[in-house]
Amino acid sequence: MKIMKVCTVICFTIFFVNLLFAQNKPSEWEEYNTVNNVTISYKYVDCNNPSQGTFKEYVVFRFQNNNTVPVKIEWDQIRYYDNKDNTSENSIENHKELILGSEEIFESSCDTGRGFNIFSKFLNYKTTELVKFELSNIKVTFQK
Repeated sequence: MKIMKVCTVICFTIFFVNLLFAQNKPSEWEEYNTVNNVTISYKYVDCNNPSQGTFKEYVVFRFQNNNTVPVKIEWDQIRYYDNKDNTSENSIENHKELILGSEEIFESSCDTGRGFNIFSKFLNYKTTELVKFELSNIKVTFQK
C-alpha cells in the first residue's frame, strides 16, 4: 500500500514537471526579441494542403520596424529536432537577411519562401519534430 502511494506521488510529480517545462507553442504572436527598436515575434501555424496530401506545422515570424528609418535585419537560424542541433554546416543556408522600410511590418506565412519559416513537424504522421529554435547573432543596422 505504501509503495502504491509513493508511485502515485512520483507519477504526478513527473507529469507536472513535464507540463511546467513543455515548450510553449503559441498560436498567437509571441515576442521573441527586440533589437534596436525592431520587434521579432513568432507563432506556430498549421499549413495544410489536402489536395497534395501535406499537413505540416511551421513556425512563422513577424518583424516589426518601430523606427522612422529603414533597417536591415540579419540573423542565423538554429533548429533542434529531437533534442539535436540539426542545423546544417552551410552558414549561407542558415543566415537570413531582411530589409524593412520605415515602420514596416513583415509577416511570414505558409506561402512565404526564402527561408523565413521553420518546419516544425508533419501533422498527419509521427516523425522528427522541432523541439527548439534559436535566432542567433541578430543584428539590426539603420539604412540611409
